[in-house]
Amino acid sequence: LFNHCWALVGRTDILERLHAFVQSRRRVAVLYGRGTSGKTKVLFEFSKEFKSRHQGQALLFLREGITLNEDTIKQVPAQPTTIVIDDAQRCTDLKFLLNAAQQYPDRIKLVLSARPQGKHFIRTSLSETGFDIEEIDDLGELGNLGLKDLKELARQVIGREREHLVDPLVGATKASPLHTVLPPRLQAHKAIHPKLSAQQPKFQYPVLRP
Repeated sequence: LFNHCWALVGRTDILERLHAFVQSRRRVAVLYGRGTSGKTKVLFEFSKEFKSRHQGQALLFLREGITLNEDTIKQVPAQPTTIVIDDAQRCTDLKFLLNAAQQYPDRIKLVLSARPQGKHFIRTSLSETGFDIEEIDDLGELGNLGLKDLKELARQVIGREREHLVDPLVGATKASPLHTVLPPRLQAHKAIHPKLSAQQPKFQYPVLRP
């Protein structure tokens, strides 16, 4: 049920800023957003466009739960490489990765995606590993999707034949892309009423954990 196969709506501005960061002299980009705001979807679309827009460069995503050490850093390609860390506030080896980026300043860029409550951890980690403020591209916090974008997302999920359900769904999901996508998916698979979806443990854990 949790996937990013829907067409991106809105967020084109932040997507363009990520691509601009790759071409810039800055070395770390930071993006904040609450759970369900669509950070991972933006990063997914960024990855889809990366090869065509940044020829000769590599893109890696840090897999959650992987322990970082010198051997893992040696696996980074010997070319300009952007490494994405989604939910960076949960990365226990973040400082190790930041220090590795300091060792290869002309080769490694980092994109850190985090929840707002992780700001202090991210900023402290960057400061303690010697990153200057001029090297950091703070992309800010993802805001709510506009009503028009939410309705377009809902239409993708519900289908044109049930378009009469778009307004009630958008009204119940309160500007959250994930909450807009999941209720009809849960309903289709388990006949769960959309308003009850947030009470389901399989929905709560990945969405609401810090």
